[in-house]
Amino acid sequence: MALPRVLWQTEDACCAVPGSYSKWIRMKPASPIENLTPLGFTVVELLATVAIIFTIAAMAIPRFFAAVDQAKIARAVADVHAIGTGV
Repeated sequence: MALPRVLWQTEDACCAVPGSYSKWIRMKPASPIENLTPLGFTVVELLATVAIIFTIAAMAIPRFFAAVDQAKIARAVADVHAIGTGV
């Protein structure tokens, strides 16, 4: 499938600065077929992305909580050691 041909022009071409992207508008498609071309993501693509993010989160969250618990234990051991030495 060929990519749609998109034509762009500025609102007032006489005052347009080269390299400036302000005041750009999209013109009417060259043919009715180009008007049917999808411009965004499909629902399947969005659902796949969300599923991947949830899978990564499901693996990362338990490891994070395990690291927090290990840090609390290390802090408690250090506090007991400090009390034992009389500091």
